[in-house]
This record gives sequence, C-alpha cells and structure tokens, in this order.
Amino acid sequence: MHHRHQGDQLPPASPVQPADPELVAWFAEQPGPLAGVDAVVQDERGRLLVVDPVYKPGWDLPGGLMDSTELPVEALRRELAEELGIEPAVGRLLVVDAVPASVFGRTVLTYLYHVGPLTPEQLGELRLVDGELRAALFLPVEEALALLPDELRRRTAAALASLGSGTVAHLHHGRPFPGTREALQLWPGEQPGA
Repeated sequence: MHHRHQGDQLPPASPVQPADPELVAWFAEQPGPLAGVDAVVQDERGRLLVVDPVYKPGWDLPGGLMDSTELPVEALRRELAEELGIEPAVGRLLVVDAVPASVFGRTVLTYLYHVGPLTPEQLGELRLVDGELRAALFLPVEEALALLPDELRRRTAAALASLGSGTVAHLHHGRPFPGTREALQLWPGEQPGA
C-alpha cells in the first residue's frame, strides 16, 4: 500500500483554464464544495451515450449536480429521469474526481457511475425531456470520447478502465491522484521513492 508523503506532487498538467465567467459566478454563490454525478451509459453494443447540453458548449455525459439532501445514486436517478426520461438501474461507482476551485470558483466532487447496458426497451423510452439537452447520441467509445472536453475525456476513459478492472479511480481534475496505483503507472518517474 502506498501512502502519501509530504513531498508528493500532483502529476504535470496543462494550465487550468477557468470556466465561463457566468458559470464561475454561479458556482461561487453556492455553499461549500459542490457534488455532481455523471453516468457512463452504454447500450448492448457497448456504445457510450453522450449529450449536448443547451446551457454550456460542448458534449457531456448525462448527469448533473446533487441537491443538498440527495445521495449520489439518488441524484443520478433523478437526473436521468429529468433529462432523458429513463429510470435504469444505476451500477457501481467507477470514478471520484476532485475538481479544484480554480476551475469553477468552488471545489466540485464528481462521481461517475456505470449504467447499462440499456435494453432495447429502455432505449425506446429514451427522449429529451426537460429542454436541457439539444441531443443525445450513442456512439462507439472512441468517437464519443473524441467529442468530450479534455478533463471529461480523461475522467470518462478512467471510468471505462475502472469498469474493466473492477476498481474505482480516484482522480484530481481528470488525472490519477498522486500515490494511487494509476498515478504510479502513468507517472512512475515523478512519484516519490520511484
């Protein structure tokens, strides 16, 4: 077991770009760290569901912020019903990602869960419900990942790796947290004692 030492550093990263100023202002008004939930939704062919939200640029995974009284799985069920009109079983936790306050003006903890594979019946129920989404597409994994912003692409790739390995990834802004097995594998020369 590897423990964090005082000298542990975060892995090298590209400079953190702040989010849209309106989004930063909204996040900054919220109390304490925020928590969000996203779903890695797959169909029976292994394709990944990506969504195009109207309230921000770029493609995303289905999900959203947790209400103050919700547990992560409850929030994800609510978000899937509100956004897509589906109520599938939520599978296991794949990723916990801590996004630093320098991005949104407040620390955000994001939980990614596996959902699926959706059955043909569930796929038939899928619809854009609350006006938050312009589109929802099932795409082959590589095509879906290519549409996602960098941090979310890394987070989603880690989730898919966790799904295959039976682990949970602990990330810091989409990158393996220092001292974790994933960080040791990705940045072996930069870990203390390596």
